[in-house]
Amino acid sequence: MTTIPNTSSAEGRPYELVVFDVRVPGATERLVSERAAWREDATVEPLGPDHAALIVRAGGAARMHNRRAA
Repeated sequence: MTTIPNTSSAEGRPYELVVFDVRVPGATERLVSERAAWREDATVEPLGPDHAALIVRAGGAARMHNRRAA
């Protein structure tokens, strides 16, 4: 798994890109789990048959914290 920070996106918000190699045991489950945790602040994009990118947009951590506190 590799994290690549970036400061531009189509929405104008910074994001982090995490690439998953789904051939690695447990990687698909981790990808699904992370996507569910970030909810609307993340998307998954296929990068080919063996890789997928999880794109997490900035501001999601604060919203996750607020959801847990409520």
